[in-house]
Amino acid sequence: MSILQDQQLIASRERWMAELEVLFTGRTPARPFVLAGYTAQAAADAAREPLVWAEQAKADLEAHAEGLLDADVFRPVVFEHWLYGVHFTDKLFGAEVYFRHGQWWSRGLPNAIGELPAIDFETNPIWKQATELTRAILSLGTTVPFITTQVLGGPFNQLFNLYKEHLLTGFYDNPAGVHRDLRVLTDALVYMHNWFRNTIPADQFQPIFAAGRCMPRGYGQMCGCATQLISKELYDAFIAPLDEEVLSVYPHGGMYHLCGSHSQHLATWREMPCLRAFQVNDRATEDFERYVSTLRDDQIIYAFPTANMTKEKLLQKTRGRRTVFC
Repeated sequence: MSILQDQQLIASRERWMAELEVLFTGRTPARPFVLAGYTAQAAADAAREPLVWAEQAKADLEAHAEGLLDADVFRPVVFEHWLYGVHFTDKLFGAEVYFRHGQWWSRGLPNAIGELPAIDFETNPIWKQATELTRAILSLGTTVPFITTQVLGGPFNQLFNLYKEHLLTGFYDNPAGVHRDLRVLTDALVYMHNWFRNTIPADQFQPIFAAGRCMPRGYGQMCGCATQLISKELYDAFIAPLDEEVLSVYPHGGMYHLCGSHSQHLATWREMPCLRAFQVNDRATEDFERYVSTLRDDQIIYAFPTANMTKEKLLQKTRGRRTVFC
């Protein structure tokens, strides 16, 4: 039997998940919660050989699974592969996506705002790659690792990827077209979130980057990096209702990943019941104090330390309450 079916490891994982649940209830944890999981590595091309990739990834996770027995740090092991990086949805909608300098890039779409084509999930080849990869992982029969979605982003993040800077003027030049395309994109995101949530066993389901953003079960996630580019007024009018719609797919709402200067939206996010957690890194971590002081007591902050906002400073400001240290 594979170590990735080991009952002792599952029991340890569940003890950590119970401790994480305590944090999400608003109670002060007995100790600061530290999360540092491990994501599977494999050499095969996951888009072309999903089962080969899954088998290689399984062998890699088997070599790291005992990290779950760590008594001080939660070290989940994770099946995760981002097809086309953060540009999976761009590729799904037909954008030119290419690999260069060690990462994926996107040139966006040539069509005008207001003309975004709806996705036919029955025939789309990129969606087929994603679903075949997930099914290949599931076919291994492992029970210890978490299994994640693809990078689904949020409505604004993904539409910005497709239209680049033209979207920023489109809010003023063609608001009806922006609303229309956001609707098409949101419908696609809701479909994909539902597919992953209904396909992956509940005990193993996690949104992306579970090694650093693992949440209690019943929570989803979106990336909101690009929201730093727009005002509170634009976000409230165009984006907030759609963010709520996507995260409302999940019984308990979910998390927003942020990595820039987003503090103009904190007052709005405080009033959105679906937003239960924020993962901040890089520039966003610098605003940690504002997140703590502005957001609700039931909104949890996952914080990656920076040179200026060190682990010690983060701990001093919260004593571990409402905070996951990543």
